[in-house]
Amino acid sequence: MSKLYKMSLEELWQIFPIFLVEHNIEWKNWYEEEKKNMKKDIKIAGFTTCYFKF
Repeated sequence: MSKLYKMSLEELWQIFPIFLVEHNIEWKNWYEEEKKNMKKDIKIAGFTTCYFKF
């Protein structure tokens, strides 16, 4: 596979397609759920890193 910066827009769009769709009211809920999960994962990863560091 080529390096991304060397690829044409057409090649990039094949790998990373963009779809324009109508707004979905559920996206806000999905975002909040994902944010909550990421914060939990970051807290766990941070604790694990500190734990093994000492």
